[in-house]
Amino acid sequence: MRMRLYPLSSRSLCLLESGLRNLGYRFQTMENLIRDWKTIPSMEARVRPLRKDDIDDVLAISKQIWHGHDYVPGVIEDWLKDPNSYTIGVVVDGTLIGISNLRLIENGKTGWMEGLRVHPDYRGQGYANLLTDGLVEHAISVGVPRLRYTTVVENKASMALASRAGLEEVFRMIVFWAEIPGSIDERQSIAIDQVSAEEIIESMDEYAGIMPAPIIVYDWKAKDLTAESLRELGEDRSFWETKIDTGRALSFGGHRYEESEDAWSCTVYSNDEDLAEAHMLHHLRIAKSKGLTTVVVILNRKFQQLVEELSWLEETERFREVVLMERKLRDHSD
Repeated sequence: MRMRLYPLSSRSLCLLESGLRNLGYRFQTMENLIRDWKTIPSMEARVRPLRKDDIDDVLAISKQIWHGHDYVPGVIEDWLKDPNSYTIGVVVDGTLIGISNLRLIENGKTGWMEGLRVHPDYRGQGYANLLTDGLVEHAISVGVPRLRYTTVVENKASMALASRAGLEEVFRMIVFWAEIPGSIDERQSIAIDQVSAEEIIESMDEYAGIMPAPIIVYDWKAKDLTAESLRELGEDRSFWETKIDTGRALSFGGHRYEESEDAWSCTVYSNDEDLAEAHMLHHLRIAKSKGLTTVVVILNRKFQQLVEELSWLEETERFREVVLMERKLRDHSD
């Protein structure tokens, strides 16, 4: 016997939408629901605020991320204590299988989406959508003007997730991890001066010109280039600069705390290739002097060829592109 399919009336669609929302499904419109129908999680999935007794489950998930180099174990307790953080998890059949966090920064102007993690055994089943929708709904409910987060372009699932949630690309930079080589040229032919946040603030407009946008990217995070953000950055990072006739360079770096091992994380901005390379080597020396073995470097996309030709960078450590995504929810002046 053949089955006939009939179009649903508007009233039926409304009833269907209401029923699904009551069951806990999260979606912006019915069009989103229909598009994502194949990845709607099972009825047993539930999104709830994360609790302190979930931490062991979070650590188990993190061990599966970035070959154990995940930063979440070092910050999860801080998120749970932070009144500006909204940390949620998705539970399936009583087991925590994914988490994510929304942190209000820049005096509440930005909702920073971070730490989205889904256990590998549960990926591709729509649970990341549930977590993302939960953060977006919370941001809208508390009146956050915009959402931001970073990911790597190569992570197609994350890029698709951002697009689905209405986030758009702002700009890209290069990021790479590298083991610090045993031998580093200690000669420094280019003057690199350590400076304070206040000195950078005095030249803020000048340095905005060597950035892809007036936004500071640091350790996979981003804030608008303002005096306040530079002062906050200076609380746990140090700044270095070079000013010569042929170009400018600004870099900053600090410890990146990971479960498996600490690393040195730095960002290099420059309009000159020689200065960019000099600042990268400078941070390698700093990391080595602190007994660290790994460095994470973020820098302008224009230096892609420079990175590809670095003699001390192993083929397996070649760069990726990190992208800043953003969705405006309302005008900042509202």
